[in-house]
Amino acid sequence: MKPLHFLLVLAIVALALPAHAARLALVIGNRDYNVGPLKNPINDANAMSAALKSLGFAVTPVNNLKRDDIGPTVEGFVSRIRAGDDVLVFYAG
Repeated sequence: MKPLHFLLVLAIVALALPAHAARLALVIGNRDYNVGPLKNPINDANAMSAALKSLGFAVTPVNNLKRDDIGPTVEGFVSRIRAGDDVLVFYAG
């Protein structure tokens, strides 16, 4: 095969491959409750966020969500997910 043909075939194969999957994480730490605050959820969520970032995840950290904010927060996160993405959701609280 001629070098030019080889490069053309290589370019076509590269364009046909799927784009690199995103690595997305939603990390929620809820400490504040009506019965009193919990001790560690925020620390746990912060530690998980740091670990996931070190692994190449784009982390969306959220702390102390109110009941009315949970749905919109999750829906906003889900709207960013594409087929083939690596997705992780972590909840402490």
